[in-house]
Amino acid sequence: MKIPEKGMKKEDIIRALKNYKGDDLDWRSGKVLGYEYDPGEDANALIDEVYTIYLAENGLAGI
Repeated sequence: MKIPEKGMKKEDIIRALKNYKGDDLDWRSGKVLGYEYDPGEDANALIDEVYTIYLAENGLAGI
């Protein structure tokens, strides 16, 4: 993959990422074999916030 010379607008990036998910299976329906677990909206919101806080941190820094 080549890094493009010109960047993309935020809206275009979000749209592209959502399109990539378009063919994903609906694991929340309970019809997908595997280890998927839906903790609910509150837990998902917390997970998103915490993930964002540590997104750019170095997990090996304390070792």
